[in-house]
Amino acid sequence: MPTTMETMIESPTPNLSIFSTELNCRYSMKISMNSPLPFSSSITPKLSGNDEVSTRSNGEFKIEEKEEEFEFGNEGKKGNMKRDSRDNSLWKPCRESEAQFYLSLRNQIPNHIADFLPSFYGVERNPNVFIKMSDLSKRFKKTNMMDIKMGTRTWGSHKTAGSITSRLLKDCRSTTCSLGMRHCGYWIFEKEGYNVFSKEDGKVLEKDQFVHHIDVYLSANGKNSMTKRISIVNSFLKRLEIIQEWMENEPNFRFISSSILFLYEGNDPEGRNMDWDLRMIDFSNVFEISNQERDLGYLKGLSNLISILKVLKESYERSQSC
Repeated sequence: MPTTMETMIESPTPNLSIFSTELNCRYSMKISMNSPLPFSSSITPKLSGNDEVSTRSNGEFKIEEKEEEFEFGNEGKKGNMKRDSRDNSLWKPCRESEAQFYLSLRNQIPNHIADFLPSFYGVERNPNVFIKMSDLSKRFKKTNMMDIKMGTRTWGSHKTAGSITSRLLKDCRSTTCSLGMRHCGYWIFEKEGYNVFSKEDGKVLEKDQFVHHIDVYLSANGKNSMTKRISIVNSFLKRLEIIQEWMENEPNFRFISSSILFLYEGNDPEGRNMDWDLRMIDFSNVFEISNQERDLGYLKGLSNLISILKVLKESYERSQSC
């Protein structure tokens, strides 16, 4: 059972007043297309032979070369996510618990929800644990992607009391406790490369800043047409509401420190290509629950996320009608 503090944090009621902020557009850094991923996910940006990596160092950019090797973050630890050249799938380093989720618990999720997870092809232990999964970016020419970590807590049951206290304090400094979700970064394609908002930047966002960066992602920093923004938001909302209905009515699992990954085609701001995807990812801390308990922390995040997208959609529709 959740503690009193957890119950207070996990209240699923959204507060729409925090979403009335003026939406401006700015970026934290710029990076070109061959960069390692700034957050844990099941995708990689499309690479071409002339792409270079730009990373900021002491106020200046430096160039690095990367080939078929990607940064991976798991609870603050870094590793490599590698592409399998035989079928363009990805090998993701993970904890044994995530491998067990794919091997066992995933089979207990209804098919219409399991379709919203990355395709799973197997586990390798040598001795580190890797899971083989689909590259969700493969269908896109240039992928605009965003990672939102869901829920009001980020610690699993294996953590010590001291570690839980530390995690709780960090969570409450971010939007994890207040919104039930935290921004873990986005990539937006531009001709000169990818504009990136990092996972670390997301940890320090206030509520109004969180909404602003959702708008930056959906609008591609103001470059996407209103038609494209509205179409993408409608698609995302439809899938999020299916996930929300499942969690409300068939509560079987608690997803801790799990994310929702948003993707759409970034090489078409006018909206001729409306291709998109949305997946649930990162399952190192998934637990079965009983007695009709619900994952209130995740539901709080879903409710607020859906509310934010609806507010932004209304804003886009008003701008389109002007």
